[in-house]
Amino acid sequence: MKRFIILAGMLVLAGGVFAGGRSGKPVSIVHASVLKDFVLRYDDVSSGRWIPDRKGSTMYFMMDGYHDKAVYDANGRWKYSLIFYDESKLPRDIRTVVKRQYFDFDIKVVEEVQVLEGKAYFVHLEDKTSLKLVKVTSDGDMETIEDFARS
Repeated sequence: MKRFIILAGMLVLAGGVFAGGRSGKPVSIVHASVLKDFVLRYDDVSSGRWIPDRKGSTMYFMMDGYHDKAVYDANGRWKYSLIFYDESKLPRDIRTVVKRQYFDFDIKVVEEVQVLEGKAYFVHLEDKTSLKLVKVTSDGDMETIEDFARS
């Protein structure tokens, strides 16, 4: 899969350098360092689509059955990623923090936000009477973001 992404990226680069849009303006291209960084970060991508623009580029991709994205600036530097997955992929220490307080709740989905400063986990929980969204930092600090009663 890595080879496919690299090859596709090189084709985008070559096409962007030599092709023009319908208006005669150059087509936006994906920076080579973006492709290299993406391949190093994510090795189990099943499909994806690059959306380049003046501000940089965004890769929307499928991994573990969820739609994820990685965002890069105009200079090809990684800015952040949003990665979704189920409870089985949640790091054990983060899961322990959540389950210690919400042991009767099911973890439905996890949104992992990756930024230069680290990671945060937004955990969607539910039981028979309520839905909750909690944020857990990499340090294990947890706060409830949303709390809804089921009707």
